Amino acid sequence: MNEDLETIRKRTDDAENEVKELTESFNKLKALAQNGHSVELIEGNIPDELTELITQNTKLKHRLAILKRALHEEKEKISQNTMESLLNSLTDVFTKAVCKAYPDVPDPPVPLTTSSSAQFGDYQCNAAMPIAQLLKGQGIKVSPRDVANKIKENLDESELIDKVEIAGPGFLNVWISRNYCQRLLTNILTKGVLPPRLLRRLKVVVDFSSPNIAKEMHVGHLRYDVVLFN
Repeated sequence: MNEDLETIRKRTDDAENEVKELTESFNKLKALAQNGHSVELIEGNIPDELTELITQNTKLKHRLAILKRALHEEKEKISQNTMESLLNSLTDVFTKAVCKAYPDVPDPPVPLTTSSSAQFGDYQCNAAMPIAQLLKGQGIKVSPRDVANKIKENLDESELIDKVEIAGPGFLNVWISRNYCQRLLTNILTKGVLPPRLLRRLKVVVDFSSPNIAKEMHVGHLRYDVVLFN
């Protein structure tokens, strides 16, 4: 569903840009016709190509809204039966921001760690410096602090983030929303400890040691194996 959402969003943006370009061209031609220039244009009529693009873009926007709503409902359904990982959720938010800020950087690193002190926030994103090095390898010279600023500018609004500040050469200090933490704690108190959310379903085979009851047991019989299959 994420891939469909991104595809529809890109197609919608492309169509929107094309509509704007054609509208500007149409208005210029209309202005020329009104000023008496010889332009083959019937005043007030919109070209069929522009009309078709507007119609397609309207349909794409409608489909995008449906996909966004379905994705939100699916996330809500999953979150009700699983335990949210604060670090994973935070990594997702910063990964999206990095990809928006630097789409030409392949597989950008987005390391997040807990802060060493409360004055530096709850978490720290240290993506700016390695990304600056990757850009340097592409012949683009930019300071880690500028990279951090661009990442911060591209952060989407998120309920789990209270504020983000840039420190030192480009550290992104993150303060977690207390309302978000309160909601997580309330969920634990009301529903208990739930299993973590899995990105995909896995088959699990548990192989027990199966000791021979006719023989003496030893410490090796305490072993068991767990095998995960994709």
